[in-house]
Amino acid sequence: MHNNFEPRDNLNEGNQCCNQLKLLINAFNALEIAICIMDREGLFVYVNDVYCRLYGYQQDELLGQPYHLVIPPDESDQYWNEHNKFMKEDSVYSGERIIKQKNGKTIHALITIVKIKDGMNNYYKLITLTDITEKIKAELEVKKFMMAVGQTVDWVIITNKHGIIEYANESVARITGYSIEEIIGKTPSIWKSDKYNQDFYKNLWDTILSGKPYQNVIINRKKNGELFHLSQSISPLKSEDGEILYFVSTGKDITESVVLEDKLYYLSYYDMITGLPNRTEFSRRITQAITNAELGTRKVAILIMDINKFIFINETFGTEIGDMVLRSIGNQLSKAIGKKNVVARIGGDEFGIILEDIKSSEDIFVYIDKIFKLIQQPIRIDEQEIVLSMSMGISIYPNDGKDMKQLLSKTEIALSLARRSETNTYMFYGEHMNSDAKNFLLMENKLLKAIKNNEFTVYYQPYFNLKTHTLAGLEALVRWDDRESGIISPGVFIPILEETGFIKEVGRQIIQIVCRQLREWIDQGYHVVPVAINLSPVQFRSSTLLEDIMEAVKGYDLNPNLIVFEITESTFMEDIAATYEVLKEMKHAGFTISIDDFGTGYSSLSYLKKFPVDHLKIDLSFIRDITKDTDDKAIVNAIISMAHHLNLKTIAEGIEQEEQLKELYSLQCDIGQGYYWSKPVPAHIVESFLKYGLRNDITDTEEF
Repeated sequence: MHNNFEPRDNLNEGNQCCNQLKLLINAFNALEIAICIMDREGLFVYVNDVYCRLYGYQQDELLGQPYHLVIPPDESDQYWNEHNKFMKEDSVYSGERIIKQKNGKTIHALITIVKIKDGMNNYYKLITLTDITEKIKAELEVKKFMMAVGQTVDWVIITNKHGIIEYANESVARITGYSIEEIIGKTPSIWKSDKYNQDFYKNLWDTILSGKPYQNVIINRKKNGELFHLSQSISPLKSEDGEILYFVSTGKDITESVVLEDKLYYLSYYDMITGLPNRTEFSRRITQAITNAELGTRKVAILIMDINKFIFINETFGTEIGDMVLRSIGNQLSKAIGKKNVVARIGGDEFGIILEDIKSSEDIFVYIDKIFKLIQQPIRIDEQEIVLSMSMGISIYPNDGKDMKQLLSKTEIALSLARRSETNTYMFYGEHMNSDAKNFLLMENKLLKAIKNNEFTVYYQPYFNLKTHTLAGLEALVRWDDRESGIISPGVFIPILEETGFIKEVGRQIIQIVCRQLREWIDQGYHVVPVAINLSPVQFRSSTLLEDIMEAVKGYDLNPNLIVFEITESTFMEDIAATYEVLKEMKHAGFTISIDDFGTGYSSLSYLKKFPVDHLKIDLSFIRDITKDTDDKAIVNAIISMAHHLNLKTIAEGIEQEEQLKELYSLQCDIGQGYYWSKPVPAHIVESFLKYGLRNDITDTEEF
């Protein structure tokens, strides 16, 4: 036995107790774990054999001695303070430490410390140590090896100067599906895909035979017939006198990246629900149609149709039925106008149509008649019969505009007037619309009064941290509290505000309202969270934007980090240089920047790392079917991974179901927003969230 227990009271220990103590000590010595016990004064009262071997001491060198023997002098005071603190508390400690042996060598040890007491209520510290030095060394070697493996190329083949393969690594076999034995002795034409003509291969051989390296992405074919994309580099190996002896081909299979890129491209230019071109592609097709028309004497008609009160279909039958209705409309429109023309879904309930090869207005009326007859026919979906109505605006090239922007603007003006007329109507843009413009002017005047009378208010929709389920922020959403009609949705008045330029003044009011509300909450003692404010394209391009923002923030004595500005991805891409300068100034002032509707703008991916942004708000179109659609899940996963790589937080909008929430949590999305937690609510309802910080079941209140 190696112990130095001193009895503190004169107790008569029985033989049985002594035997048990001996048994316990022998058990400690038999363990391959270093064990020691210290008393309150830091003296060793017990050490087992393994502990002695670990430190290089004999038992009699340690027992009764203070901890100084195993603690370096420069750590002694700190150790004593930690020891005293430990003995005063009910503590358990576990961790890794570097310890110094008697001979001066250091080793890594896993240490566990617990507090124990004897029958007399005297407290001791039980310490166990396990030598993990070799384990640490092995882990370092594995890391070195993994780094080396990570830096090697996926694909290596060596051919002679005639192109006969003499070496191929296992990656080549894995990628192509051919065994090494099947590859050696063949030429690379074994995986030729027939995607290229002879000129392509002639250029390749001319390049490498001239002694120059060749680089390209080449589509090849696996043994099973599947295609794969190889990012390949072919370099000649020469003798000392310059003769080409071999060719070395190195490369990487980028098939998954190419497929994902293709999906991103498709999702950026096509609508996920209907499969039709989206607004971006629709705009491009208009430009192309104008170019085609310029070559002849034909006209082009641009039609935008809006399904009236489509929101009620979603609210009555659910979004799944709503999506089926949209697909049905898209299919019928495509059949009605034929393959030579274009149908696109350019908004939630808006479809765009391009009619080419138009000789006169009569040709347009033929198509309009077909479209209205289709829309007026009831749609049957899952035993539901749904009757639709629509409004349509029309402009004609070159009568109403010479380019895409002019034509879209004129078409939307015509649509705006059609919406204000009776249902199932259409309007052409033109001089004859002047009389109908009265309604537009009335609305314009009404909005002017609303601005003057401060009729615009703000509702707030909360964000939540998906890991902690705590409140992470609020999004400010503008509402028009019209004195005659009550609360009016932004979908009604925002387009007019944009068109008239009034959005700048309303935007200033909203910033003032949000800042004032934040100050009130702070003064009331609430723990406030950042509030996100949406900036419209017109507002974002305003020369006084930063001045307006700083005036409000300073006026209410707020920290700029309480304000997040959301800018849509399309706004970012309108003028990249100007966008960068504005964002740089906003970041310098201390504001947080969020890209809204991320994932709907393909070209932005290449510029993302250049912009000083903080958050990516993933567009709800990717979230809706994330639990059903593997493509959606792959895209969201790619966006989250990319964002985290760039140190950006991700916000998923449109969460309505717990299954969506769980999926996003598994993908490590940071923040969520949607009806699962709350609809947009007035400021006084928000105070419940601010008070408790957690999900609050208030969505059934009369406020909604």
